[in-house]
Amino acid sequence: MFFGKKKAKKKCGYCTKQRTISCGHCDEGSCKKDEHTYQKFFTKRYGTDNDQIGSKFFYICGECEKSLCVDCLGIREGYPCDEADVEIYPFACPICEGRVNVFRCDQKSYWEAVSEMNAYLEAPTQNDGLRVAFELQHSKEELVGPEKMGGLVLGPRPRALWPGEIWETAIHLKKDEETLATIFLGRSEQGGLRNRLYTLENGERKYLSDIPHKTLWHSEKIFELTNNNAFQEQPFTIIVESDNLGVANLSQTENLVLERIGIARYPEMDDWSVFVSGQEDGGLDEMQQYLQESMDRIQNISTEMNEENIASFTNELENMRDVLKNFIGEMDERQEKEKKTSETAALLKKLTDKKIWDYEWIECPPKDQRDGSQALVLAGSTDLIYYQLVRVHFLGVRYMDCWNYFSHPYFRLATEMERKQVESLVEFGPESQVFAITKDFGGGIFEGGSFVVADSVHVEWEKECESDFKPHNPDNTSWWYSKD
Repeated sequence: MFFGKKKAKKKCGYCTKQRTISCGHCDEGSCKKDEHTYQKFFTKRYGTDNDQIGSKFFYICGECEKSLCVDCLGIREGYPCDEADVEIYPFACPICEGRVNVFRCDQKSYWEAVSEMNAYLEAPTQNDGLRVAFELQHSKEELVGPEKMGGLVLGPRPRALWPGEIWETAIHLKKDEETLATIFLGRSEQGGLRNRLYTLENGERKYLSDIPHKTLWHSEKIFELTNNNAFQEQPFTIIVESDNLGVANLSQTENLVLERIGIARYPEMDDWSVFVSGQEDGGLDEMQQYLQESMDRIQNISTEMNEENIASFTNELENMRDVLKNFIGEMDERQEKEKKTSETAALLKKLTDKKIWDYEWIECPPKDQRDGSQALVLAGSTDLIYYQLVRVHFLGVRYMDCWNYFSHPYFRLATEMERKQVESLVEFGPESQVFAITKDFGGGIFEGGSFVVADSVHVEWEKECESDFKPHNPDNTSWWYSKD
């Protein structure tokens, strides 16, 4: 009796066991072992595979709803964008060319992240095709004092956001503990990053405005939309980065309170506009256009040379010479600035990569002396009681909101949007730079982070710091050997 050939079971790409999940494009996949699923379908931002620092991502097409592996998306060796912008990068599905949904898992180990992916794939659907959400909410408040910078990380999520869901944050304007006004920020990440401001009236969301990614918003705009005087009397600015809501409280007397609400259902998000940040520098294009127009004018003049045309010809050449001279000067200045910025960024990265545990002030200018003439000096060590491994000098301080003692910092230069927001709080000098310091080796800048406005930064290393971290006698002044 002939029963035909037995259908071969599809095997895991990492072992001989039966496959339980497959990529919709290459039809390769993994068994139910968490580490194999993670290797095939996940990427991370910050931290390691095993720890609960940073974020981990899995990818599912929003059109054909197929799971996609990191090989088919071409991201096994790295992202095609800055890792801070993974959620907004327009990944295209290799099957249907639809927009790929990026699911973010916050503060999860690899096996916890895989559990989130499985929960999504195995969840039932509603009539509208959206997955059924389960209620897991985080609630936390962050106080932003007068003339201070602050904010919240847009997370950590108890699980990845699903289609039809947003991450909701509230901004409360307070006076003597009384809430004068509240606006909400909704963030959706499926099919592209979207941000929306709205109010809640009788449980219904009342639309105010969409906010482009990395765009500075002043509360004056919110006043114009709501006609609520509180937004004029207690001014502030906000920006939304990939992972953070940042706020500068411009009030001299009153507090702002930011509240993390959590996951909320908002299927109407499909009607929101999608914004992708980008900065354009038209300097070279404008110069090329000017030169082309000048050459066209010179060509026209040279076709019929006479005394009048010779004068015009000479004037045109002189104008071109002056424009080019100014342009070359500006380009040289820009290159010098970019070189300085690059060197500073490399120095801050080197400082971060040492992963020195603890830092504290050893010199700090009083608030009324932060005029560009004073320095903030930090000492870092794995045990500050007995020895120091590094000293960080911020010279020409004009603003600082830095703790007197902190651990596990991440040092970097502020982004352009962060710089603009800090500029609303403090007057900059001609050499001023904005330095950002976060905790936990890459946590959110606005939550548990701070800014320092200074002209430059210099680092002094202890003799053994380049090779190992052995204790040394702090009374021995000869141990400072190199400066960056």
